[in-house]
Amino acid sequence: MKITSKEFGEFEVKDEDVIKFNRPIFGFEDKDSFVILKEFPEDDIMYLQSIDDENLHFVIIDPYAVLPKYEPQLSSDDIAALKIKKGEISELRYMLIAIITENIENSVVNLKNPIVINSKNKQAIQAMLENEDYIMRYPLFSKDKAGVSSC
Repeated sequence: MKITSKEFGEFEVKDEDVIKFNRPIFGFEDKDSFVILKEFPEDDIMYLQSIDDENLHFVIIDPYAVLPKYEPQLSSDDIAALKIKKGEISELRYMLIAIITENIENSVVNLKNPIVINSKNKQAIQAMLENEDYIMRYPLFSKDKAGVSSC
């Protein structure tokens, strides 16, 4: 199928590349179909482009590029929404939504509410992790690699 993106123009997307959100991204309840775009396969910075709205995309980042010891803990509701068995949790893919600012050094990522994708069935959610220490506005260029709040 062909889709159009304000940022990336028109391009072809395979049906098997479309990610369906069982629980939508917070604040975007009417958008449930997205595709991940990246320039090179090894890129850690990507774009989550809406299939339904050419103006809607999110900058997403591999959490392990930001925080190598990222250990998300999903709730049983999250696991059920992803239609995955507990033994298959290691197959889930996590992405952090980033807010990139004009002064790049002030950019942040949301460690608390990652995008979680079941790679087998392309079902996704935005989770609210059970890890109490992960914060929503973690500096992208932080020297602290713990990712926990200082409160």
